[in-house]
Amino acid sequence: MRRLMCALLACCCSAAYAAETNPCTNGSFEDLAPNGFPVDWGPVGAAVEVTGDAHSGRHALRLVRTADTTTRETGLNRGHAHALIDRLSGGIDFWYKALSARAADLNVYAIPMNEARVEETGSLRATFTVPGHQVGDGRWHHGRLKYDFTDNPDVKWVHFAARIVGTAGELLLDDFSHVERVGAIVRAGALGDRKS
Repeated sequence: MRRLMCALLACCCSAAYAAETNPCTNGSFEDLAPNGFPVDWGPVGAAVEVTGDAHSGRHALRLVRTADTTTRETGLNRGHAHALIDRLSGGIDFWYKALSARAADLNVYAIPMNEARVEETGSLRATFTVPGHQVGDGRWHHGRLKYDFTDNPDVKWVHFAARIVGTAGELLLDDFSHVERVGAIVRAGALGDRKS
């Protein structure tokens, strides 16, 4: 029994330490700056705001793009150069609720950045696109995006970001973190008629 208790305590301490040292700070958007936007994150374009419809805690982020949106992009970035991620491989673990998409993709990205913190490395972004059958189902879904930029010496940082790409859409995001490895996430797809 004593061994079991020690093992459980070690696991708890290890999990607490990992949470404290996660390079994706304020991934649950709970810590707000004086302007009301989450610390270490920044909006891209218009209509990116804090919402109380959260996966956990009190806050999530809501991205909205309409057909008459005039800004080129609608999305989310790590807010400042100091908030970029220094882990060049691993994955992004996050939760999302896809409320709508009309002629649009709802994407989460791992963006490779150079020493000057600019996306000019020659490596492509790693991209997670919300599956179409999840759009409008009203549920939070768990997402993971694997990335590995270690084979490119020009990549020094990684930018965690999200975008609505296309005409219109609405996306809620919460609970971002960096993970060392990305394993499989079991997802149930839409069921259809099968023909024998």
